Amino acid sequence: MIPSTAWFDAHTAAIITVGAGRGFVVAMPTMLPVVITAAHCLPSLPPADPMMYTHERTYPQLLGPLGAPPSLRAECLFVDPITDVGVLSEPDGEVWPDDADAYQAFLEPRATFRVGAVTDHTTGSLLSLTHEWTPCRIDRQPTVRMLTVFDTCIEPGMSGSPVVDDRGRAVGVVSVGAERHDVEVCEHHGQPSLVHCLPGWLLAETVKRLPDHVARRRVGSWRV
Repeated sequence: MIPSTAWFDAHTAAIITVGAGRGFVVAMPTMLPVVITAAHCLPSLPPADPMMYTHERTYPQLLGPLGAPPSLRAECLFVDPITDVGVLSEPDGEVWPDDADAYQAFLEPRATFRVGAVTDHTTGSLLSLTHEWTPCRIDRQPTVRMLTVFDTCIEPGMSGSPVVDDRGRAVGVVSVGAERHDVEVCEHHGQPSLVHCLPGWLLAETVKRLPDHVARRRVGSWRV
């Protein structure tokens, strides 16, 4: 089933500003929604230290509405600079209670994406810089963790956007621009496949069923 125009309208608001790029909101049944983005959209990487302090992985003025300057604080839950994927969550409410409330107020009313997998090839969509959904083709080789997106244009400023399949699922994240871009072909290699690049604990969380009261609140969302 192909998502409707109303679905696309609602899910435009699920794509937000992250630093100089973008991110998109994903539902977490047992916690507040998280934001998935490209790692290079972060102002800097947190230190490689499991015992780091919370403030070392928390960024002020990182999130905002799509097209607006970032103004909200967020914490980095996960980042992989090799596959270029990052996951953000609410800041620590004990340290920054007002910022944690602002994060919740900003994200909770929004439609959310569900994560899916591309096993071979499919059609899909990307959100352009002018906030229009453009059709594309999506391919993945069985031995590669990355997707290739064809027949659309990825421009600077689109990093962190979701690669959305024809079932309305986020299957990848925009990371790099075109390798070839001419009249006959536009192919963008190296877009991270979410089911291959996200950590297992996060993938396990995304497949849990949303509580009924949360599912009912997702007006305009389309679930698979």
